[in-house]
Amino acid sequence: MSSFSYPKITVITICYNCFKGFLDTVMSVRHQNYMNVEHVVIDGGSVDETPAYLTENKELFSYSVSEPDSGIYHAMNKGLEHVTGEWVIYLNAGDVFISDTILNEMVAEYLCKYSEGICTGKVNLYKNGVSLNMTHPRGGGDKENLLLGNCIAHQASFIHHTVFNRVGNWAEHFKINGDYDFWIRAKKYGISFHHNEIALANFDYDGISSQRNNYILSLKEQLSILLYYQYLSVVDACFQYVKKSLMYHVKTLVRFLLGLK
Repeated sequence: MSSFSYPKITVITICYNCFKGFLDTVMSVRHQNYMNVEHVVIDGGSVDETPAYLTENKELFSYSVSEPDSGIYHAMNKGLEHVTGEWVIYLNAGDVFISDTILNEMVAEYLCKYSEGICTGKVNLYKNGVSLNMTHPRGGGDKENLLLGNCIAHQASFIHHTVFNRVGNWAEHFKINGDYDFWIRAKKYGISFHHNEIALANFDYDGISSQRNNYILSLKEQLSILLYYQYLSVVDACFQYVKKSLMYHVKTLVRFLLGLK
């Protein structure tokens, strides 16, 4: 692994049929003025221009591949197989760093001070390329906030490589909340979270986890995770499911009546 003073950072990018967003992400990584960076790209077998770009620009990446996978968390785990950096961050297609100097700033202010754990910040939220003037998460990464919802953004989280050795990889059976499962598992294993208020990346709020029609699936996964790690009883989980799903359906009906999507 790299020296403590200037730790190597591995940026992993997952993409699938998102060539324009992927190029934005590639340029964002390439423009960083922090030199000790490697970029791993896992494409899920896109049918756009991404595979050809990867073939023609292999020198830009420490590793790249375009082949089918079984989902985003499978792809995220495939990326881990090619990590040689001390810290790992996932910046998926369409996500971009907030500035060309943010990695240098994070190393100077935070990463050089720690040799373990997870350093988390915030992301600026965008919708179809337009700023929502909002950041995520609104709360900190402490246990209380985490139990209320997924209050950690992987686009703003530097994970020390040893964390995966201790808690395991991303759980591939989840469709939406593999992130949430990982953060809860890390808390359960006593992993240190070092939270700061710095916005590290711009995140386009249009992925599968952000879509309204995936709310019920996301809710089921989230409650199953809290049940599994014994943060909720069966009774509490059932109550939360009935309450939140009912609220969702009422809001959906109101939006329909108002002609909103």
